[in-house]
Amino acid sequence: MKLSDLHIHHIRYKLLIFYWLLTVVILIGYSISIFFSIKQSILDTANDTLAMQMDLIKTSIETSYEASIKGFYRATAYTSMDVVKSCYEKSRTGELSVAQAQDLAWSLLKGTGLGPSGYIAILNSKGILVYHRYEEYQGNDVSGTQLTQAVIAGNETFIEYDWLNPGDENPREKLLYSLYFEPWDWYLSITGYKDELKQLVTLSDFEDKILSIQFGETGYPIVVDMEGTLLIHPAYKGINMMDRDDSMGEIVRKSLELRNGKSEYLWKNPGENSYRKKLTFFSEIPQFSIIVAVTIYESEILEPLDNIRIIFYLVSILSFLATGIVTVFISKSITKPIVELKQKMNTAASGDLSIRSQILSRDEVGEIGLHFNALISALQQNRAELDMTQKKLIREERFSNVGRLLARISHHLNTPLGNALMTGSYLEEELKTCEMIMEKGSPGNSELQGHFSRISEASSLMKKSIDKSVDIVRNFKLLQYDAAERVPVRSDIKEFLAVHFRSTWLNLLEGDFSITIECPDKLELCTDYSLLRLVLDKLASNSQVHGFKGRTEGEISIQIRPEGMGVRILYSDNGDGIPAKMADRVFEPFFSLDENFNNTGLGLNILYTVVTTALEGTIQYVGDISGCCYSLFLPDLRE
Repeated sequence: MKLSDLHIHHIRYKLLIFYWLLTVVILIGYSISIFFSIKQSILDTANDTLAMQMDLIKTSIETSYEASIKGFYRATAYTSMDVVKSCYEKSRTGELSVAQAQDLAWSLLKGTGLGPSGYIAILNSKGILVYHRYEEYQGNDVSGTQLTQAVIAGNETFIEYDWLNPGDENPREKLLYSLYFEPWDWYLSITGYKDELKQLVTLSDFEDKILSIQFGETGYPIVVDMEGTLLIHPAYKGINMMDRDDSMGEIVRKSLELRNGKSEYLWKNPGENSYRKKLTFFSEIPQFSIIVAVTIYESEILEPLDNIRIIFYLVSILSFLATGIVTVFISKSITKPIVELKQKMNTAASGDLSIRSQILSRDEVGEIGLHFNALISALQQNRAELDMTQKKLIREERFSNVGRLLARISHHLNTPLGNALMTGSYLEEELKTCEMIMEKGSPGNSELQGHFSRISEASSLMKKSIDKSVDIVRNFKLLQYDAAERVPVRSDIKEFLAVHFRSTWLNLLEGDFSITIECPDKLELCTDYSLLRLVLDKLASNSQVHGFKGRTEGEISIQIRPEGMGVRILYSDNGDGIPAKMADRVFEPFFSLDENFNNTGLGLNILYTVVTTALEGTIQYVGDISGCCYSLFLPDLRE
């Protein structure tokens, strides 16, 4: 072989070595770049997860705070309305004049506790201040203000607004809850500053729930007050950290200084040999003057990268021994899925939690994909739990308003029981009078007959009051109907309606009323027909008492058709319906269009409980102001 040929081969050999080394360097450099890119993506995703967990804690506290103060104002408004109605009754019976009754009502209301600066004011429909905490404002015409117009626009109003007092630098958020009392043309308005009611919610209500939230193996939440004392912490609860000369004290001081942000610090637990980096997110909740934080070790977040390092070492060794083809193969088999996983991480970091890794391999890259999928699934579940928590608080605030229910229960039971108590006292006095007359001897028949007549009337009134109380308690018991008490049987539903419903209610409806039943022949349903009769009786009674009130004619229609594994029942009448803005409340306990509380408002709620619990069905109100219409679905029950 010639020298020139050897030289050429030598050059080619060097070029091959150079190409080979260049390929290895590029591959290693690219792999390192991907490694740190994945590391950053994992950290970014973890940061977003921690931030969302912190927002979950904040939102839970803030949502409960909003619901609690609104419920407090509503309960205070309804309690105050009961005071006004009680004074109004004194004026109706002649015990007090109207002016005396109104002054008495104001004297009882003006001391109601609503925080340091909250108070009650009374407007009339012309926008005149009838009563006010500050007497110099009484009689003023405030009809031109937007706040007054909003109050007198409805019978029940809740308003949040900003208010700037003279001398204040910045406006403060206020709340107002207003109820209208028509007999006196009073708008009873309860108002106060929102930040003065934060004592309604305490952190102890949430401590167990907050501490149950975990991040990785050792991550946990923290709550600190503005003095630097840890209010919630797994180990240091109640300890002030401001004077501590360690990283924990430093991070507390920094969070109080910045109020919102992110920080890193080194921490070593007792018994550990070295310090580890921790990541902390913190955010202020101004309503409670607290800082909420979440913290976790960075090494826990980056734990999946330990396996990646092994992969990169193997790739480096194989790169020195492999050819360009092996290099391309490694690039396609390792680099590509890693790049795809990185892109999915970036997509997830942007907020799309529906993304999932499709890497199905059983190597380390596949394991990273599994860790990624698990992380995103957990994040998605936490977001869903947040949504459920918010909906649940709203629903509980709406259907479980303690103040309103207590006001209704108090009114319905106190009236008949009060009448019975008063009548009992009256009977006792009458009997004493009769005894005195008998002791005097030779009482006149007319005198005794007068006393006995009044005793008879009082006894009748007492019986009616006690019967009414018993009926109210019976309705309360029906609200907790036990499904185990039902007795389902299979029967022809059309025959049942004809025999047990139509004829009965045609006799009870006085006037020109008609009941139309449309039902296929031989349509059988296995259900508890005694409960079905209770449901239909409640609907017919509701039509009689509310829909046909003051009428001498009307129509009731019942349409039944098979549907799935049960039947669909459409009950309707052409009486007075329910306004659209109130239609979604018809099944609430104690809901009634009667502002004087003459009805308990439990009938439709009992009906709803029986249908959905004992009969395992569904019911919806689908009527409008021109008539009532209810859609029921009853499934076939087991005998």
